[in-house]
Amino acid sequence: MALQNFKTPRPLTHDLIRDLFDALSLKLLRVVINDLKENTYFARLVLYEEERKILYSVDARPSDSVAIALRMKAPIFVSEYVLRKALYLGENQ
Repeated sequence: MALQNFKTPRPLTHDLIRDLFDALSLKLLRVVINDLKENTYFARLVLYEEERKILYSVDARPSDSVAIALRMKAPIFVSEYVLRKALYLGENQ
């Protein structure tokens, strides 16, 4: 929905998170899909508070992370480790 700029009658959870980040002056610098364990992906939101120059890294589900990144126009990265592991698992199924 974020990619198509679809507006819902009420804010969804990802919109709420975006609005909270904005209200707290937190910038989403990037999302990193950083691990893969037992066919489950893991991600981190990397946030920056400019006024106090504080960097935060918060665990999050990849699906939520991507949805938030799309709403905040933040880049999404996947670690090389995860790509290699996913490729290896895909080849061995």
